[in-house]
Formats: sequence, C-alpha cells, structure tokens
Amino acid sequence: MADNYLASRREGDRAQAAALAEFADGMRGDIGRVTDTYDALSRQLADQKQQILALRESLDLAQTNSTLQTKQLEWITSDVNSLRVWVKFGMVIIVLLLSALIVLAVQILHSR
Repeated sequence: MADNYLASRREGDRAQAAALAEFADGMRGDIGRVTDTYDALSRQLADQKQQILALRESLDLAQTNSTLQTKQLEWITSDVNSLRVWVKFGMVIIVLLLSALIVLAVQILHSR
C-alpha cells in the first residue's frame, strides 16, 4: 500500500514538474516577447523624442522669424507714416507755390 501511495505521489510530482516546466517555458517566451516589445517601444520613443526636438527647433526658428518680420513691418509702417506726413506737407507747399505763381502771373498780365 505504501508502494502504491509513493508511486502515485511520484507520478503526481512528475506531472506537476512537467506542468511547471511547460509553464516556465511559456513564461520565458512571453517575457521574451514583452522584452522585444519594450525595446521596440523604447526605440520608437527615442525616435519621437528626436522628432519633437527637431520640431521644437523649427518652431523656435519660426517664432524668431515671425518676431523679426513683425519688427520689420513696424519699421516699414513707421517709415510709410513718416513719408505720408512729408508727402502731405509737400503737397501743401506745392499748392501754395502754385497759388502764388498764379497770383503773380495774373498780376503780370493785368499790369501790361
């Protein structure tokens, strides 16, 4: 009876050891796939980090260019406004000079 009990225990232990070995092999395979996936994700994240840094540099450059263009537009607007004042002043002077010339021409014609 003891031999039967011990033999059945040995068979149960062997079956359990075989099941554990199969489970361990499955776990090793799963861990390997998880590790491979983790490595792939790490590479993708590193690539995306580089892309984000390049994008940030491009955005910084675009912002710098935008600021520079805004300043240049302000300078041009200031120059145009200044030119507008000078043109208006010049037109007034021209109208006054033409008026004086017409008055002088009329006086010369009446005096003859």
